[in-house]
Amino acid sequence: MSIKSIPCPIGLMMIGISILLSACLSRQMEPPAPDPTCQGVAIIEGSDNTNEPGIVTTDHRLFYQPCYEKVLSQVLKDAPQKPLVLFVHGRGEHPSKLVEDKLLEGLEKYDVLPIGFTWPSWCKSWCFPEENAYQSADELAVLLKVLEGIRANEVGNRPYTILTHSMGSLVLSKIEPLPRFIDHVVISASASAHQGHSQWIDQIGLGKRIYVVANQPDSTLRRLEGNGIGSLFFDETDRLGRWAVERATPQNIGQRALYFGFKGRLGNKHRYYINQQGIVGAFYQSVLTGQQPNFLEFEEVIPGRVYVPRAN
Repeated sequence: MSIKSIPCPIGLMMIGISILLSACLSRQMEPPAPDPTCQGVAIIEGSDNTNEPGIVTTDHRLFYQPCYEKVLSQVLKDAPQKPLVLFVHGRGEHPSKLVEDKLLEGLEKYDVLPIGFTWPSWCKSWCFPEENAYQSADELAVLLKVLEGIRANEVGNRPYTILTHSMGSLVLSKIEPLPRFIDHVVISASASAHQGHSQWIDQIGLGKRIYVVANQPDSTLRRLEGNGIGSLFFDETDRLGRWAVERATPQNIGQRALYFGFKGRLGNKHRYYINQQGIVGAFYQSVLTGQQPNFLEFEEVIPGRVYVPRAN
C-alpha cells in the first residue's frame, strides 16, 4: 500500500512528529541468536519488536524456526486433545503486544491451546507493513508443515484452527492451499481488501470450514480505508473486516466461506475475538473449539452463506 500525498505544511509537520516518536519509541530485536537447547526468548511488556517471524507460547517465550518441532511437540503433549488455535496477529508492536494485551490468555478462556505466530508487524505509526505480512507467509508455511508432521503422529482427533486478526489475514492470503490437517479457519476483522478476497479464500482448500467475521463500524479499519485522519496516510481500500455483509451477493463473496456480520453487537470495536459475551462470545467459543456456531441465533442474508444475528 502506498502512503498518500499530504498537504504542506500541516502534513509534513504530522509526519515529522510521527517519525520522531517512532524513532524514539520503536525498538527492534537483534537478529536471532543460536538457541541449541531451545530455551527461547522471554517476552515481557516493552520487549523489542521482532525482525523475524517466530512462535510465542503461553508462557510468553519466543522461538524461531529451528525449535518449532521440539517446542510444539512438547506443548501439544502437555495438553492432550485440547483444541489448538494457531493465532496470527495483526499490525502492532509485537511480540510484546501479545503479552501486554494478554491476547493468548484471552484465547485460553475458550479452553483451547493457543500458539501465537508473530511476524514483523510494525514499521511506523503511520505505515501499513503489507510487504512484511506477505513475506512472512513462507515462514508460516514452514510452521504448518511442522505441525502437519506432529499431527500425523498424534493419537486422537484434536481440532486444529487458524485464527487471523486484522493484518494477519494478509499473511494467510499467500498460502495456497492450506495443509489438509487444518480443520477450521477464522478470519476476524480482516484488513485485507474486500475486492478480490474471494480468489485467495477459495484457494485455501477443500473440506475446511472457513469463517469470515466482520463488524461494519470497526473504527480501526475505517481509518485504514482513508476515513478521518486516516485520509492523510492511507489509500481508500474497502476492508473485508468492515464490509457490510447485508449487501452481500453471490458475486461478491467467496464460494467456500461462511460470512458473519456483527454490526450492532460490537460498537466500533476492532478486536472482538476475545473478552466478549453473548452471541459474539458464544460464536467464537464454538468455532475455535472445532464446533459449528448455533445457526438458530442468526438470520440468513444469503441462505447457507451469509449470516447476521437475529433481532432481540
